Amino acid sequence: MQGSHSQEHGHPIGSTGNWYSEAWLETLQRIRSEAKAIYPDIALATEGMAEIFIPYIDSYHLRDVWAEVNSEEVQEGKAEVIPLFSYVYHDYIIPFGHYNLWLSTAENPEYNLLAIARILNWGKLPAYNFREDLSDPLLDRDAFDLIKRIASARRTYAQDYLVYGQMLKGPGIESPTVVVPFELGEISFQKEVSALQTSVWKGRSGAVGYMFTNISQDVFSFNLDIDPKVGDLSSDRPYVIYEFRNGVCSILDRDVYLPQVMNITINPLDVLLVVVDQVCPFGDFDCDGKVTMTDIMQVATRWRAKGGDPDYAPC
Repeated sequence: MQGSHSQEHGHPIGSTGNWYSEAWLETLQRIRSEAKAIYPDIALATEGMAEIFIPYIDSYHLRDVWAEVNSEEVQEGKAEVIPLFSYVYHDYIIPFGHYNLWLSTAENPEYNLLAIARILNWGKLPAYNFREDLSDPLLDRDAFDLIKRIASARRTYAQDYLVYGQMLKGPGIESPTVVVPFELGEISFQKEVSALQTSVWKGRSGAVGYMFTNISQDVFSFNLDIDPKVGDLSSDRPYVIYEFRNGVCSILDRDVYLPQVMNITINPLDVLLVVVDQVCPFGDFDCDGKVTMTDIMQVATRWRAKGGDPDYAPC
């Protein structure tokens, strides 16, 4: 920042000191206070973020999901982008994954999928500057469909994890790799990445959710090593393991003791959430992967039962 030497600006001459950040914090506090007085539910957002501003901002966007485009160090493999800020501060502020490149099959379709998959797995709101003509034959429909499935997951079955959950250390799963080329103006690079983009979350209920997306065009299988140390689960009690695959729920195993290794098959562009929980999905009391009259009857036969009654069941 260029130093200011004016005697009339109300701050020390030059660019040293913390007066600049303190003045910005005071400005944010005043904006927030006056805005909330007008509309209490207003949300303030910013481009970029630093931790000292978290108390005064409700949401932010970073361009980390497409960091290669903005960083020569990442392009050249001298640095690797990781969701550190989201990992540390996800509990305190809502991030959104801003992606601003054309979603066209003629322009970097492989990179489109990588960036959008990062939005999902890094727990960000999907945000895209929509500019395309939906009738364009070159429209990258795979990328648009993936954005829609991400939005649906965050709004429904994955909300307890991606929105309200805590990001945990990644599972370190071995998977095939894909080469992602990129060309835009003077920027040109290619990057070898895992076809399986992953993250792990602990939900508000205490369940652990493993999030996956396959950005390749191939069907493949991988081993998911479920360690009770991840998410502070127990090795002394049974768990139910179930999945939501593009919103469709099915039971993978019941009465499972941890640790456990699950072999999972994933299709291209699947949005897959594997949950390790003490109980079955909401409403599916017999854990058969469907909510039917049998589940309703289980509730009906226990109606008004309370702790200590022979018909009482805690879940």
